[in-house]
Amino acid sequence: MERNVSLDEAARAFHKVCGWGPLRWHVITRGWLGTDLTPEIAVWMDEGSFARHLLSRQPPVTALLADITPLVSGSVARRIRRALRSWDVLPMEAGRPRTGDAAWR
Repeated sequence: MERNVSLDEAARAFHKVCGWGPLRWHVITRGWLGTDLTPEIAVWMDEGSFARHLLSRQPPVTALLADITPLVSGSVARRIRRALRSWDVLPMEAGRPRTGDAAWR
C-alpha cells in the first residue's frame, strides 16, 4: 500500500542522503559549484562554514516564499509553509498572507 509522504519527511530523508558534508565533498571532488565556490576554498571549510557561505548567498526565505506562492496551488503553498515552520526556518508570523488570501490558510 502506498503511503503519502509529507514535505517535511521528504526533506529530512533527502538531507540524510545529501547533507552539507556530502555536498561539500562533491564541490571539492567534482567542482559542483564551478566558480561560485572553488574546490580549493571548499577544502578549507568545515561543514558549518560551508553551509553558512552557501546560505548567505541566497535571498531570504520569505522572499523565496513570496516568489513561489503564485506558482503553486494553495495546498502546496500551505505544505511548504508548514514544513518551513516545523524546521524553525520561518517564524510563525513571517510570510503571513494578506487578509483573505486563501492560499495561506
